Amino acid sequence: MVTTKTYRIDRNKAISETLDGETIIINLETGTYYSMNEAGTAVWDAIGKELPINVTESFVTDFLVFLERENLIANLSESESELSACFTANEKPVIEKYSDMQEMLLADPIHDVDTAGWPKMKDVE
Repeated sequence: MVTTKTYRIDRNKAISETLDGETIIINLETGTYYSMNEAGTAVWDAIGKELPINVTESFVTDFLVFLERENLIANLSESESELSACFTANEKPVIEKYSDMQEMLLADPIHDVDTAGWPKMKDVE
């Protein structure tokens, strides 16, 4: 039996971009950003496609628990089956968390402009 879980990306809280096999994710609520290796990118892509993920490897489980705890993904379902038609990570997905740019990422420049619009900033009184 294979235990699988299906997740979805919480697109109201997370945006991501992949360049050269590395995925960068920004948590829009906290301003925290994350960097994933290629194995993490493969898992993230499977989550984005809502593919069932084989969770028999502890490193995959740990990775998914971290993404859930950071409110980047939501668990849709869990099942056991004899089918192997699910995503299986062959390498350890690695994710690094950064909070050094939170203020900048949480800045909302749209509300800091006058009626002339962006990019003219409002005069500070």
